[in-house]
Amino acid sequence: MSLPACGGLEDVSDDIQVEDIALQRDHAGAPVVSGRIKSERERPINVAQVQVTLFGPTNERTGSASFTVRDLQPGEWKEFEELIEADVDVQRARVRSVVVMN
Repeated sequence: MSLPACGGLEDVSDDIQVEDIALQRDHAGAPVVSGRIKSERERPINVAQVQVTLFGPTNERTGSASFTVRDLQPGEWKEFEELIEADVDVQRARVRSVVVMN
């Protein structure tokens, strides 16, 4: 099952983009955030931490989550899919920021 996500393309900085954000459910009904990330930096990114804001059924902020994308090469689009542990009904996700750790 696919649920609405906020935005399609999100510029998180001048040289990192996150797009195709989607919130789905796994076989047990837990929320899963997927999308893809691209680096336009000249050097590889060893670790990028994607931070997302989570929203409930009435569009209220219900929490946040973060996950790691590793080994992002210059110009490369890398897909991600991460299970989100949440005790509330998550209906949407929006990328808040990407923190680069090299």
